[in-house]
Amino acid sequence: MKIYLEFDKVMTRKLILPFFVQLSVLLLSCSPNKVQTKYDHEGVVTQLPYLWRSSISDGTVGTKLYLGYTIKDNSILCEIKQKSTISDPNWESSIALKSVKTGKDIWIWNDLFDKELIRTLNDDIVIENDKIWIHDLMADYCIDARDGKTIWKTLRTFPSYSEACNIGDQYFFAANGIQSSLHEKRADSFFRYLINGKGFIEIGQPLYSDRYKSSNNNYFGSIKNITAFSRDKSDFLVVPFVEQGPATGSSANYNPIQTFYGLFNITEGVWIYERIPLSEKEEGGIMGIKPIIQGDKVYLTSAAYVYCFNVLNGEQIWKKKLTNDFSAVLDMILAEDKLLLNLFNAKLYCVDAQTGKLLWTQKSSGISGDLYHQNGVVYWIPLGNLRAVDLETGKLLWNLDTIERESVKSNKSEWHGFVTGIPGKNGEKGKIFATSDHYLYCFEAIR
Repeated sequence: MKIYLEFDKVMTRKLILPFFVQLSVLLLSCSPNKVQTKYDHEGVVTQLPYLWRSSISDGTVGTKLYLGYTIKDNSILCEIKQKSTISDPNWESSIALKSVKTGKDIWIWNDLFDKELIRTLNDDIVIENDKIWIHDLMADYCIDARDGKTIWKTLRTFPSYSEACNIGDQYFFAANGIQSSLHEKRADSFFRYLINGKGFIEIGQPLYSDRYKSSNNNYFGSIKNITAFSRDKSDFLVVPFVEQGPATGSSANYNPIQTFYGLFNITEGVWIYERIPLSEKEEGGIMGIKPIIQGDKVYLTSAAYVYCFNVLNGEQIWKKKLTNDFSAVLDMILAEDKLLLNLFNAKLYCVDAQTGKLLWTQKSSGISGDLYHQNGVVYWIPLGNLRAVDLETGKLLWNLDTIERESVKSNKSEWHGFVTGIPGKNGEKGKIFATSDHYLYCFEAIR
């Protein structure tokens, strides 16, 4: 969801920008004790002192980073936003690496094409061997994590709507196939970048069926989220994909989409299996989120279902329908032996990863940042509040309102974006980092 905020250009330069610079410096030096801990009638924390907060905006409201990334437990990536200087109403973006101890900038990188990230980023950043790969809609960037210098950047001639994945320095993404594009077809393939960003190659494409394809369009199938892993000296890609399904079904919530997944051996260049069904015939399907691999198991989603398969042979171990509502999964994480799934129907579900048994549910939102787990607590931002629940019981522990909601009335700022953290050491509590529209906050973790 994008929120645009218009300013008069002259007033912005002369009054508003200097005001926010001075305000940011002041707030960074404020004592966290100025904010008092508050609880609701059920003992849930609704306000909490922060350890520090650091400015990430000149007053522009919005974000394009919904998953947090820390580097070596001493720094954290953020998007820095400022009012656009061009006619486009969007904001200009930079990437900053901030210290987890103070919130101060270690470096700021602003080498984006056209000074902006085009689409929202979730699993679109890869950090490996002191390199940061950012996968945007029309471009890819590789940054040196040590000094914030550009290693390489590439502007593609075609869009990629997929999220990124990697095995070491091998970077993979999905986009419309080269031959498909030449024949004006929409049939996604998966690609690998060459070393140092010197081009890329198309390495495979699912076996799409045209059985239910409409005769008046050239759409065959799409890939959104791929996952890579290594096993026994071979590299693999788990490839979920969708294609057109039957026009009608028996369910009132029927969606005319079929979802499948396959396993591709990158090393050998062959499919191990190609078309394992995920969608239910009577209900159809919806594009799932990025699969999770644990040992020989792979967890995938389609519509309101979560599935567990043997990743090596494609045999189904269990499946679970989470709700009878017409819905889809926003995010899924594996925490200890539990799967946490946030759905569009504004509920967070916890299921046993071994059996698929539903353990508990909790209120959430259909608009939400990604989930984060640390020391038996799940943190996330569901539409304006920062929440935390106990992993074992689902009990709500935090429901933090935005600190700036009253103090920045002219530019209403809410919790928006990502939550991440760093576990504590030697019995100490860890740290939690979360973004509002204007600031990156650091809190003491619950555990």
